[in-house]
This record gives sequence, structure tokens and C-alpha cells, in this order.
Amino acid sequence: TGEKRHKIQVNTILVAIGRDAGPEKLALQNAGIELAPSKKVKGRQDEPERTNIDHIYAVGDVLDGVPELMPVAQKAGKQVAHRIHERMLAEKPEEEIKKKYGTDYQHIPTTVFSPVEYSFVGQSEQEAIEEYGEENIEVYHREATPLQLSIVKGNLRTCYMKLICLRTGPQRVVGMHYLGPGADEVIAGYAIAMKLGLTKEHLDGSFGVHPSNSEEYFNMEITKRSG
Repeated sequence: TGEKRHKIQVNTILVAIGRDAGPEKLALQNAGIELAPSKKVKGRQDEPERTNIDHIYAVGDVLDGVPELMPVAQKAGKQVAHRIHERMLAEKPEEEIKKKYGTDYQHIPTTVFSPVEYSFVGQSEQEAIEEYGEENIEVYHREATPLQLSIVKGNLRTCYMKLICLRTGPQRVVGMHYLGPGADEVIAGYAIAMKLGLTKEHLDGSFGVHPSNSEEYFNMEITKRSG
């Protein structure tokens, strides 16, 4: 804090400094590229990676409104390359090219590699409430002890998971959250399932792998609404 220094003793240091792509250093406006209020490159609504200049594209952290994640930039770059190639061939209509090789920024799994890992895909509970209304969502949650840790006497380490669904119909899943061991591996498969329209009915009618922490998602019955 200023010129004062403090010495503290901690168990864990979490490095979460973030990063800045520094688009203002690239003199983008000199090339006529439009920037968003965030000072990042502004993409098009129907093609987020394409700037207002037809032949100039942007991917990754320099682009406004997309997650700052390496796999996102990597996949978006590949999709851009496909679109440019198809446009050069001029064999397919524009709409077909964008539909087949567009980048879908929904349902991207994310993990925080803290001492107890946390991962999620989809919306948070607050985001779901804001979009659908609190009366229209159902939140299931569960706390469990990882089997590999249950043999330790007095073990206090548990994992926690939350399932956010729409209340009507088959209860489409709009958010999944997991706190516990192997969070990155747990959430990856569910991200694909959510992209394909995962519902609570799908989970209730399916089977998990025993023994695993992930199997708890198939046995969630307690709702937050129940108190």
C-alpha cells in the first residue's frame, strides 16, 4: 500500500493478475478499425471476429465481448481460417459459410485452478434470474465427500455442485457449477451436453460412473427453493 510494506503469513498464494492485450498500442484506429467502449476491437453481430473492415479479423483477448481463454482464441482462429478459405473458393453461399464455420461463444467451460478447484459452464444463478426471473428457474444443489477422501477420519473436505434449470417442461439446464477435486475434467463433458440441450430429465434418466464425484449430478434432488 503505497510505500508501506506489510509482512503476512499465508497458506496459499493465488496468482490472478489478469492480462491486457493492449489494443491501443496497435494503432488500430489509424487503419480505420472501430473500437468498442472497452478499447478492444469491435466485431460484427453476425460474425464477432470480423471488424468493420472486411479483410481484417481479430481473435483472442484483443476482441471485445469474448472470454479471455486460450482454447477460445485457438478455436476462433481455426474457424476464421475456414471462413476465409471458403470465401476464396466461392463455392458456398455466405450464410452457409457463417453457419458452418462460425464460433459459438456459449457454453464455454471454465476452471479456476485454486487449491480447491472450481469450474462452471453456462450461467450463474444471478444471471439466470436476471434473464428468466427467479420464479422460472429451479436450483438443485448437493454437497458430497469425494470417495477417495472419505477414508480419512475427521475429513472436512467436501465438494459442492449446483445445477441451474428452467422450471417448466423437461427443465433445460442453463448452468452447472462444481467445486472440488478434478473440476476441469468434471465440467468438460457437461459443456458438450449443454450445447446439445441437456435437461434435468436427461440427467435423471442417465447413470454416472461409480465411484466418481461427477456421478452426484445424476442424483440431485434437493432444491434451493425447498429451504
